[in-house]
Amino acid sequence: TQKVDGSSMTVFYAPCTREDDPFGVCSHNQELVIANEASSFVRIEKKIGLLDKLVESYKEDGIELAVQGELNGPGIQKNRDNEQEVNFKVFRIWDITHQHFLTPQERIDWCSKHGIQHVPVIARHFKPFTEFKSMEDILAFSDGLTKNGNLREGIVYKQEDEKNPITFKVVSNKYLLKEIV
Repeated sequence: TQKVDGSSMTVFYAPCTREDDPFGVCSHNQELVIANEASSFVRIEKKIGLLDKLVESYKEDGIELAVQGELNGPGIQKNRDNEQEVNFKVFRIWDITHQHFLTPQERIDWCSKHGIQHVPVIARHFKPFTEFKSMEDILAFSDGLTKNGNLREGIVYKQEDEKNPITFKVVSNKYLLKEIV
């Protein structure tokens, strides 16, 4: 998938695990106060209704979930991809109930069903260690463009059919050099 440049965000609903306070909106390092509407994290959650969608999902299957994604757009980091509005794109979903991640297909299906954006998928069932002969080849592949025509931050590789996948990121050298200059 494309590594989206922004700020990491997690939204969860865990009524069995946290009976008194089952909802949560988190930045990269801390749980936020949901009533704080000055927070971009809280505003985007309310805009897309993610907590309501997590409750709906829980009522359907009894599974507590934590949805992780990237908050990006105006006012987030440097909005390097020139997004016109703040948005949230999912890159991972943790099944709290069963203590594993949803597979990429399960995650994509969940996002589609609930009308939540997913990070751009570059390729499925891609085998980087077969496709590329060297680290230079892997790095060169990460130097692509976003949908808005800007240098992408990089690529994230995840095992396709694993509940606890091996994951690694390849950050674009061109992107890094642009940020330094």
